[in-house]
Amino acid sequence: MLLAIGGNAQSGALQDPFGPEDPFGPDDPFGPDPGSGSGAVCPSPWSATPKGNSVTTTTADCPTDDGKLYATSSGDYMYIQCCADRRNGRLLGADTVADFGACMDLCMKDKTGECRSVTFAPSSTGRTDSVNCALWAHGGFSPHQSSVNLGHHAYYVEAPYVDQPDDEIELCSTKCPGAHNQVFTSQYGESFLMTCGKRHGTAGVSQYVDSYEQCIDTCGLIGQCKSVDYHHRTGRCTFGEHGGEPMIEASGYASAWSMGCSGACKEYPKPPAPRTEKYCPDKYHGAFWLIDGQPWKSQCTRAVWTQPVNEYTLDAGPVDMEECLKKCQDSPGCIWGTLTFASGKCVGYTRKYGTLDVSTVGKITDYVNFEKLPSTPIP
Repeated sequence: MLLAIGGNAQSGALQDPFGPEDPFGPDDPFGPDPGSGSGAVCPSPWSATPKGNSVTTTTADCPTDDGKLYATSSGDYMYIQCCADRRNGRLLGADTVADFGACMDLCMKDKTGECRSVTFAPSSTGRTDSVNCALWAHGGFSPHQSSVNLGHHAYYVEAPYVDQPDDEIELCSTKCPGAHNQVFTSQYGESFLMTCGKRHGTAGVSQYVDSYEQCIDTCGLIGQCKSVDYHHRTGRCTFGEHGGEPMIEASGYASAWSMGCSGACKEYPKPPAPRTEKYCPDKYHGAFWLIDGQPWKSQCTRAVWTQPVNEYTLDAGPVDMEECLKKCQDSPGCIWGTLTFASGKCVGYTRKYGTLDVSTVGKITDYVNFEKLPSTPIP
């Protein structure tokens, strides 16, 4: 189970890696900096640019698989970078996994759909727990060599393209093999998916018909009929109640199964469009970010000042979250800031707020606050 880090952490989740008490001690989820990033697991020479024409692999062993595309258990691919760091992006969470490959598998199974890269520590990080896999919402190649216990990096890429021969398809045909995987609509308005070389094999009522087309058409007339098996040589048609694909290989047969009435889904209520996550709280509240290796925390909570604020405009906008964080980080004296969503205006502050309005924790929607946290070597 992925352990959340941030405002939505559930019971049993990781300790806040940026907590107020010794925030980057032995319980930092990414551990102290025990090495220089060199060793037997690191490629030599280490590559600061992606390798072209990457080959695919089902293993994730460094340095052997450096620059290869790892095929995850979900069918997605990730580009392997041995001994590499991630120094920018939003942290989604961290967990304990068996190996580097399992870390990549975990990312591609992330239910939020946001995971784009991982960092993995293959050996002890000095933590009091066994967390060794971090998931990130940002991807892409990292030009930074690892400084954390020979940690590795991998990022999501499109699946490689492969040439495939075209199927032998004759449009509007009801004769095999041209009819394979085509949709036939009976004269009664019911759609059937045709399959050549397979049969359902389930119990049913049989009769002899003049053609494969007549076999399917007759099924559309029978209320309980969901599928047919048609024997080419004899013209025997079996009407069945099996809803789904045929599974029995049978070269002398063709089959078809009902996909419902043609046009039936036109009036079906469409699911609401995905929400555009531009505003708080969504992914911003309690989130941790890295900007050039510097950690920040954002929250959708109103700040209360007990002294003059020392506010100044970093950018009148529009800018996005990462740009605003970067501008504050590059501005001398800026220790926290605010991004207003509607205008994209980015404001910095040289003095920290007094307290947080607890009644607004995670409830502010039109802006997000962020603050600089103590530095740490986070991969």
